[in-house]
Amino acid sequence: MMTVMGWQMHVQPRADAFNGPNAWSLANYPMQANGSEMMRVALIQATERGVQVCAPVHNTLLIKSSIDVIGNAVAQCQRAMGDASELILKGFRLNCDAEVVRYPERYFDKRGEAMWSKIHKFMN
Repeated sequence: MMTVMGWQMHVQPRADAFNGPNAWSLANYPMQANGSEMMRVALIQATERGVQVCAPVHNTLLIKSSIDVIGNAVAQCQRAMGDASELILKGFRLNCDAEVVRYPERYFDKRGEAMWSKIHKFMN
């Protein structure tokens, strides 16, 4: 199995009914691997456009910018992500949203609250 950009998953033959490739992993590979390809291309394009990328976070690019040009940095990043989707998906352009967090605020996603509480408790 191969992604659009050539990353391969080597699949071993199934020895018997219990040993061999996981069918779920095989079915999921094209979606996850090509999504990863999009993120790699978007990250490269964003940095080439002058965006300061701090880190990829799953399907997001975490960027930083001064307040006076944050709007332009976000727009450049969104363009890079859209262009990457067009390349990987052969012309289909995905839209992406953006959330701007300004100092002294901090990003917080309620979906991660339980995990963050566990980590915080463990660290203290």
